[in-house]
Amino acid sequence: MDFNKTYKKAPIIEAIFEVQIEPHLVDELKQLVPAPLNVAEQYPEIKPIYTWTQKLKLGSGKLNHEDAENELFGYQFWNKEKNQVCQYRKTGFSFSRLAPYSMWENHFPEFLKRWNEYYALYKPVKASNIILRYIDSFDFNETSINLDHYFNGIPSPPSSLPQNLTGFIFQYSIEPEANINLHVSITPKKNNSPEKNGQSIILDTVVSSSSYNLSKPSVIEEVFNKLRIYAVKVFEASITEQTRRMIDE
Repeated sequence: MDFNKTYKKAPIIEAIFEVQIEPHLVDELKQLVPAPLNVAEQYPEIKPIYTWTQKLKLGSGKLNHEDAENELFGYQFWNKEKNQVCQYRKTGFSFSRLAPYSMWENHFPEFLKRWNEYYALYKPVKASNIILRYIDSFDFNETSINLDHYFNGIPSPPSSLPQNLTGFIFQYSIEPEANINLHVSITPKKNNSPEKNGQSIILDTVVSSSSYNLSKPSVIEEVFNKLRIYAVKVFEASITEQTRRMIDE
């Protein structure tokens, strides 16, 4: 399998590289802002991230809602083109690349650079989870398609019924080797834009591995390279030759 294969019409709409850490950073997040100077220069738009909680209290035989509370959880740093975002959070760091996505060699080094800045500042001890996620969108002009022509492994309706599905949810989880977890979902998404007809099929692939000591500088790169292999395998195994022609013409 060619793990460096690229397609002319790459269907990736978002690639997410995430490192979840433990223990979490201190509750006070003022240390997360301002970001390092080089982050602030290249990712100038800063947006706070909040978590919302609402407490329920039982009194006089009634369930009462207390006021909702919001807690500062982290910050997003967007680049000027709005196609890359770094998230500095109490629970870790993530980097997202939105479309257009060209190739791993162009975008993974940027994640590594930004992760190393986060690591240098906060020196997390352990990665509780390392996650690679690809979200692919395959766009069709038709509102009803024969999925067998484009995707492998999707269950079909009984043979006595029409095979052109207009709605479905298909997902599975596997553990291809020790400490590697795969979760894959394939779902349709109707195109509500007045300029376009048809629908999209979303292939959402999440590959993860857990519990790594971060004292070894190269561990993040090593784990992500392994996760990438499984993400590529899922992608290539999920699509047919007809789909390959569609995204490579």
